[in-house]
Amino acid sequence: YYFMGEIYLQALEFRSAEGMYAKVVALDNGYVQKADKRWDLVQKAGRAAPQSSVGKEIVLVEAIDRADMAALLVRELDVQRFYSRTQKPEEAEFKEPKGTQMKHEDLYKKIGVTDIDDSPLRTDILKVIDMGVKGLQPYPDHTYRPKQPMSKAEVAMLYEDIIIRATGDTSLATQYIGDESRFPDVPDSHYAFNAIMLCTTRGLLETDLRKGTFEPNSRISGVDALLSIKKLKEMLSLF
Repeated sequence: YYFMGEIYLQALEFRSAEGMYAKVVALDNGYVQKADKRWDLVQKAGRAAPQSSVGKEIVLVEAIDRADMAALLVRELDVQRFYSRTQKPEEAEFKEPKGTQMKHEDLYKKIGVTDIDDSPLRTDILKVIDMGVKGLQPYPDHTYRPKQPMSKAEVAMLYEDIIIRATGDTSLATQYIGDESRFPDVPDSHYAFNAIMLCTTRGLLETDLRKGTFEPNSRISGVDALLSIKKLKEMLSLF
């Protein structure tokens, strides 16, 4: 039953996988701890309810990277509706010649984003670059670093920008400046302090209830990222 669950999980058939892991736990005759962890994963996947094939694949990722996040924002959140296509990222110094209609893929190739040609999520990466999504811009050396994992603090900064863009409320960028930190591992001088407070007070990112910490430098799993994006999507559904 455990290995049948693994097969169903790799096939992205979460409901069937959940049933197999549940049988392992019920039998209580080996593989219980492993099955229990997997059972928790597929239950989370069910709650996250990814809508895209890429989202379903990212559920199984242990730590999302910058390419994964670009894909989730484009395919699960539909982040395009919060960003004007006329607002280009600050790093984009190249200007399209008058009288031409250059595709954004060619535009950023001209600018020199050098390390995304082989990425299967290249189209999604180019879209978030084109929109100027804060936190997912190219680096000064013209690399995107698609396989670089994202920390919880970086995700908080990203969500803060999306919320501000969606609501038009720029005061949110400083809403918690001057407040006392609620987390022993996030001083009020932390670069992402305001974003972390914004996201945690809205229930978008989880905290360690036992320790009372946020763990800003920790990685975020694919399923947890999908759950947070689902919450963000629900929160911004009116915008």
